[in-house]
Amino acid sequence: VTNALAENEKGLAPNEQNAEEMDPKLQAIAPNEQHAEEIDQKFQAIEAVKNEAVAVQEAVLRTIKSMEEEHDAVIQSFRRSMLERENTEMTIQQLQLEHAEKMQLLENAMDERMKKMMLESSSRY
Repeated sequence: VTNALAENEKGLAPNEQNAEEMDPKLQAIAPNEQHAEEIDQKFQAIEAVKNEAVAVQEAVLRTIKSMEEEHDAVIQSFRRSMLERENTEMTIQQLQLEHAEKMQLLENAMDERMKKMMLESSSRY
């Protein structure tokens, strides 16, 4: 029994020595874990900023698209207004032409009536 305990203690001695040797290594790892946590926090912060930048970019793209659509609507409205104006001008010109033709017909009719009256008047004398 004593021999077994002695051998057991011999087996434990290197393990304790290994544990003592490992302790400084564990201490060296601890700062690395802290450093890893800091890196992870920085990475998360970068991801958050990246996500925010993507959201801002998407908002800007939506705004630009909305402004382009609004611009297109204004251009279409302007074109319709211009066409309506051209149509109105053409209608005015057409009405002016018709008026001029009617006035000419009226003038011609009045001239004919005057000639007829003059003929009737001269034939009486």
